[in-house]
Amino acid sequence: MKFRSPRFLIRLMIISILVGTIPVLALGSFAYYFFSSKIQRQVDQQNVQLLTETELRLEQLFTTIDFYVTQLANSLLLQDAAGWEPTNRKLFQSFQELSVQLSRIQSFEMGISDVFYVNYVNNWVIDNRGVTLLPDRPDHDLLASYASGNQSSYWKNEGTDEGGSVLLIKKTPLASLSPSGVIGIRIPRYQLEKRIEGTGGSDVQLIANSSFDVLAKTEGTLELGDRLSQPFAERVTEALKHSPSAVLRYDEQFFTVVKKSNYNGWYYFSFYSNAEITKDSRTIRWITLLACIGVLLLTLLAATLMNRRVYTPIRRLYEAAGGLSAGGRGNRPDEFQLIGNRIESLISVQDRMNDQIKGQVLQLRELFLFKLLIGEVNPSEAEQKAHFYQLDIEWSRLMVVAVQFSDWKQSKYADQDWERLMFALSHMMCELFPEKWRLEPIIIGQYQIMIVGNDQEEDHAFRQTIVKFANTLNKLVQHNLGLTTAVGVSKPCERFSDVHRAFREASESLKHRSVTVDQPLFFFGDLFPSRDVQVKYPAALEKRLFQAVNEMDLPAAQASLRGITEWLLSENVNYRELQVHLVRILIGLVGDSLYSENPLRGLMHDNKTVFEQLFELNAIDDIEAWFEERVLRPLVNWREEQSQLQYQIITEQMLKLVHERYDTELTLEKCAEELNFHPDYLRKAFRRGVGENFSDYLGEYRLNVSKELLKNTDLTIAEIAQKMNYHNSQNFIRYFKKTVGITPGQFRERLHN
Repeated sequence: MKFRSPRFLIRLMIISILVGTIPVLALGSFAYYFFSSKIQRQVDQQNVQLLTETELRLEQLFTTIDFYVTQLANSLLLQDAAGWEPTNRKLFQSFQELSVQLSRIQSFEMGISDVFYVNYVNNWVIDNRGVTLLPDRPDHDLLASYASGNQSSYWKNEGTDEGGSVLLIKKTPLASLSPSGVIGIRIPRYQLEKRIEGTGGSDVQLIANSSFDVLAKTEGTLELGDRLSQPFAERVTEALKHSPSAVLRYDEQFFTVVKKSNYNGWYYFSFYSNAEITKDSRTIRWITLLACIGVLLLTLLAATLMNRRVYTPIRRLYEAAGGLSAGGRGNRPDEFQLIGNRIESLISVQDRMNDQIKGQVLQLRELFLFKLLIGEVNPSEAEQKAHFYQLDIEWSRLMVVAVQFSDWKQSKYADQDWERLMFALSHMMCELFPEKWRLEPIIIGQYQIMIVGNDQEEDHAFRQTIVKFANTLNKLVQHNLGLTTAVGVSKPCERFSDVHRAFREASESLKHRSVTVDQPLFFFGDLFPSRDVQVKYPAALEKRLFQAVNEMDLPAAQASLRGITEWLLSENVNYRELQVHLVRILIGLVGDSLYSENPLRGLMHDNKTVFEQLFELNAIDDIEAWFEERVLRPLVNWREEQSQLQYQIITEQMLKLVHERYDTELTLEKCAEELNFHPDYLRKAFRRGVGENFSDYLGEYRLNVSKELLKNTDLTIAEIAQKMNYHNSQNFIRYFKKTVGITPGQFRERLHN
């Protein structure tokens, strides 16, 4: 066979060059713009994150101050202060207490420089300098202006120079339309600037109020005045209409990230230069250009050196595909065309195989139907599980159809063809029977089982549908597979819980068909009009009974036993069958226990064994009561005693850990790691052994130790809090006061007195 090697190699070379050069050139031209914009986005995101941290840090300070001031405004002391006369000497102690309350709010950590209260009823002011009359104050006009406005609480700024400050004004009473006074908190501007310093790559960070007056800013190369320009303010307002944050270009050199606070309407700005971004972009541009040139040269070199080597397997593929071609030598197609035709043929075969298995249902649903048919699903749960597996069918009656091959063992097929035959049979059944009146077929043994149903009042029409289905199916199987089928149909049932009975009826009807009669369809109701197939013993209920006893769940065990007795009543079993079932349950419960040390050794009564006692009972109610009192309850109690003994051992080990390591970061998880138990099991064991939760006991023990330290040592409150593993002494004081009713200092003072 002669090949057009030069033309093919030229074509392969052209394709290699195009494939190698076009993507590299496209990637090179795109990489610069992509990475440049990516760097810009990363810088923007970093500055947004840093600005968010600044906002959260400051607003945490503001909300903390607001919380303390609100508590003071709601206090009885401040409500009484509205009527105090500054000239009344009897109120000296009250003014002193109010001054103490105001000074407690003022702390170095919060940066508060002054806390004051203005009484507009009696015209006096109390602050760090003491109590003064409002008219005597040089700033009385400014203090009087704080009561104006409709807001009961607001932030405002005073001055924009270095000596400026920010005030929180809260009117009192809070719910009153005409305030009797105001509480003011003053924070110097330099305190705010100190809290926004050192936030990363920003050139300047600043805070502005709703009027875009600068409240605080850091030093940087960008020069900003005490008020942002009106055009820039309008751009910021427009950008924040639909977003909590925005990135804007301030000028040719600087960008800014801005966020607006939902707390007080202030604006947070972070200005940064784009010089470094431009520098990085230029570096990326040159690196990308050099990389693209290198990749392009390597691609051209590889295309030149490898084309002949690549051509060898293509030639072999062509020869193999050409050898299978049915066409003449002169009609041979192009190399790639012939290989493509062969690949398309393989894909077509694969698609046909996928179409054949497309109708298969999910494995979990098939497993549920399989268990439902063979009776391994609890009847009380059948409807619920059917709903879970989306089998919410609105049929008035159900039937089970069982189909089997009558003569496949005498046919030409071997055993390995069985699965293929059953798959083909399932496909034919689905095609012939209306989809809305059936579920997917399930293979059980030698049967293909299909649950069918209808919502018609008369069974005659549906019976004719099944007859037509059986006859058509038999003809179709004979034509396609050369086999004959037999179809068994159960009696109608109304619930999913009866499907396993219907399956046994359908399979039973096929077992009793006559081999001498050429008949493809058998109705169980016609063969056995007055006979029901015996229902399979409810093994699921029995298994649940044993599991409930093992889990020490007496109510669940009683419910399972009641379900079994109800089944015995509903099936109307004879006395011999009743004894067999009861002995089976009794052996399952106490078979192994009769040879161990447990309360069941006391089951001997009047020198009679448990089996003799059971056989003397006749009424099902007496049998159920005997099982509950003589078997279930002693077994559950004995298992609970064994479990309680184990709980006691574990509890003692956990108490030892608490007493030895109370001053460490001891948790339930660390106890579980130490004792090699699951935390949930330890939580349950400790609760049963001690009567309270692990965390509550640990807290109470630490509290008792702290009381002893307060009583017998000179350790400070902070040292005791640290010893009790509190990272903050205030948390220890709050917990102590909440539990004991007084603070640790008051407790120690009472002991000394």
